Amino acid sequence: MDRIVDEAVALADENPSAGVSMRALAGRLGVTPMTLYGYVPDKGTLLASMYDSIHAEMPRVVGEGISGVVDWVEEVVEVYLRHPWAIPVAYGRPILGPYEQEVFESLAVALRRRDLDAQTARGLVGTIFHLIRGTAHAISASRQAQEESGVDERAWWNEASTALAEVVPDFAERFPGTVWLVAESETDDGDHDYVARHSMTNLRTGVRLLLGGAAPGS
Repeated sequence: MDRIVDEAVALADENPSAGVSMRALAGRLGVTPMTLYGYVPDKGTLLASMYDSIHAEMPRVVGEGISGVVDWVEEVVEVYLRHPWAIPVAYGRPILGPYEQEVFESLAVALRRRDLDAQTARGLVGTIFHLIRGTAHAISASRQAQEESGVDERAWWNEASTALAEVVPDFAERFPGTVWLVAESETDDGDHDYVARHSMTNLRTGVRLLLGGAAPGS
């Protein structure tokens, strides 16, 4: 079973948008699809096993303090980015597999060390995982768009900004708050992975603000 799941994950990683068919997986393993069904009852069970398995790559120990949580969160995002097909899987109704539960446990224990009450910590866990998956989704979608279009992020933003200036010449007057945010943001320094860099910056900022504002017993 482990080999089936490992090969299914590898197949999904190679073409995240295509999904994994039992026929393609059987061909990769050199068996017939009916042979696979002797180990995996259906595709949903296979996907659940695949999804849980990638959580084994995630860190189990969260470092001390806010910086430790931030570092842990970044590592979790990187795992999702290695397996982008897993980002939209079963978040509303989680798989609740053993590896996924260990990941949740790691964060829960780290928040408990901060002497937070359970209700506050529960809200933080949910919000932090929303941030993790949202960040991974934004970066993955950006990279997929670059691959499909052949236009990198810097070129796309330059084209979009030029077009916007032509269509809305009074943009600065109409949207001064937006202009302020952009003017005060980091420069891209020729960065062609703009969305990834800024998404990770936003993630770090968000987690630090959340943890910094959560007081014991609040």
